[in-house]
Amino acid sequence: MALALIMAVAAGLRFYQLGRPSLWYDEVVSMRLATSPDPMGLLRMLGEIDATRAPLHPLALQGWLKLVGPTEWRARAFSASFGLATVVFVYLIGRAVFDQRTALFAGWLAAVCPALVRYSQEVRMYALLTFLSCVLWWLLTLPRSRRFEWVFMMIFEVLVFYCHPLGLFMLAIFVPLSFLYFWRSGRGLETWLIGQGAVALAVLPWLPRYFDHPPESAVGRLPPRFLLGLPIEYIGGDFRSLALAVVVIAVGAYGARGAGDPERRWWGLLAWFVVPPVLLYAYSQVSHPIFGPARYTLFVAPAFLLLVGRGLARLPLPLAVILLVGSSWLSALMLSTMVYDPGLKADWRAAAIELGHGLPTKQEVVAVASADPARNAEVETAKYYLGPRYNVVAAEGRDEAPDVFAVGTRGGRLAAPLPDFVTDEWTRRDLHGLALYFRSAP
Repeated sequence: MALALIMAVAAGLRFYQLGRPSLWYDEVVSMRLATSPDPMGLLRMLGEIDATRAPLHPLALQGWLKLVGPTEWRARAFSASFGLATVVFVYLIGRAVFDQRTALFAGWLAAVCPALVRYSQEVRMYALLTFLSCVLWWLLTLPRSRRFEWVFMMIFEVLVFYCHPLGLFMLAIFVPLSFLYFWRSGRGLETWLIGQGAVALAVLPWLPRYFDHPPESAVGRLPPRFLLGLPIEYIGGDFRSLALAVVVIAVGAYGARGAGDPERRWWGLLAWFVVPPVLLYAYSQVSHPIFGPARYTLFVAPAFLLLVGRGLARLPLPLAVILLVGSSWLSALMLSTMVYDPGLKADWRAAAIELGHGLPTKQEVVAVASADPARNAEVETAKYYLGPRYNVVAAEGRDEAPDVFAVGTRGGRLAAPLPDFVTDEWTRRDLHGLALYFRSAP
């Protein structure tokens, strides 16, 4: 009954208002790829519009949309389903490595985790990558009496690689740990070597595509506090709630000592959580500075929640429940602002309806401003929703007045300053996350 409640809450949070927000730029890229006529056309377009160059998610999404129909809600439901399955595997890992109580605590934390919910509602590959990572670690928990589990392990290593370049950071810790588990469990190092050789043959042809171009955007080199504060988006709150979570994890660490300890895999979970973000942070310091967005390290969130769940399971039950309720309250606060706030994404779907009320006699010009003029991704999002009826252009560097000027908003504030051609005579219409200025009354 507890697991059924957890899954009901997880499904409700992931499917609630799933189709309400308009797509943002990265989601538009995924939809354009998935709605291409065939897989070969998708792969040709992949190198042109998606900087990740990762083919697994768009190919799988393409097959899904051909089966159920190419709507935005169904595309997001694809991610939400993987987000829901992630909660199941967090529970399974917790039960296999520790016990039932740990599994239920960790499963609940995963169900209400703000970051996991957020990226389960986007048409991108991050929910899929997190799910595949959980399956990989669950395969390590299977007893050695299970036959052929190593085959599935190698298959999922390949899937993680083709899901996103970030999967390389995941494999950087999983592969050596799988070697240790094979060695200590007596499964046979020859089997492991053969499997890893097969994985290498499967991924090497695509590997250069991940490194032959710079990332589409970089966030700049961030100070270490951003690395230390990484788990805050998994539990809500601030550094105070994170400090409490660390204390709970330390309680769970008690007893997880040597290789012969039944909880030795606690250290594997710690490595899953710590090593990939540290490697990504180091990469960002010496190469392209991409560390920062929560979606880039989302696949380590289950490990952190499992560690917290283990600590809660070791506490007296009344105290554990109080802490769990407090954590859920912090998650709810973050969900309201980070997931369900209607102003988080520019509502270009509503803008298309607003502009569609008129019957223009010519192709009207819509100039779109961006908070990042060097990478005005909003132009592509506007083109996706407005279609060929409007000539969508970037507002930056434009002197001639367009028919419509569009700029994103957050909390009522414009994301970019108004250009000189927008005067007091222009009419303003406010939508969720977006303001439209009309040169003549619409």
